[in-house]
Parts: sequence; C-alpha cells; structure tokens
Amino acid sequence: MKGYWTLWSALMTLGLLSACGNQNADKIEPNQNISPQKLYINHCSICHGDDGKLGFSGARDLTQTLLSQEEVIAVIKYGSKNGKMRAFGKDAGGELGAGEIKQLSDYLQILKKKNE
Repeated sequence: MKGYWTLWSALMTLGLLSACGNQNADKIEPNQNISPQKLYINHCSICHGDDGKLGFSGARDLTQTLLSQEEVIAVIKYGSKNGKMRAFGKDAGGELGAGEIKQLSDYLQILKKKNE
C-alpha cells in the first residue's frame, strides 16, 4: 500500500509541476511583430496542418472552406459552433487580439488560393 501512495504522490507532483510550467511560452504579446504564417503555425497547424489540410481531431480542411472572411474571423475569435475548436479571441477567453485574428484570416485566404 505504501508503494501505491508513493506512486500516487509522484504522479500528482508531476501533474502539478507540468500545469504550472511556463504557460506564456507560446503566447504572443500584442506589441510583438510576428508574421501571419508564424501565428498560424503557433495556433492552428497542430490541428489543421502546415498546409491547412490535416484535419486532426475533426478539424476542417481550411483550403476547402466556404466561409466568408468575416465568418472565419468569428470562428477564430469565438471557436466553432460544434465546440471542436476553442476560442482564440481575447474577449472570448483566448490569447489573440483583433489584429492577430485578422492576420490569421488573411493567411487562411492565402492557403486557400495556393490549393485552388
């Protein structure tokens, strides 16, 4: 029984340490100049892939979207209606400002055009 509690304590400590890690490592400061491609890679490519086609965990193929740019901005800002994509807009609990979201939506248009 002592071994169980030792293992449990070690796992809990590890969990707490990882939860308290540098959570701002990948966050972008508003005054930092960053390219739209870098924004995309930092926030989108994990699910959508570098080319927008990955579709991990039900992510949509961004090169095939029929959404308008305003609709794309809304999805980035507030998340998807089905809840599969989280909100990235600051006013919706995310870390991106309006300018960064606009940059991302512009970059998505570039990805779409590359694949037409």
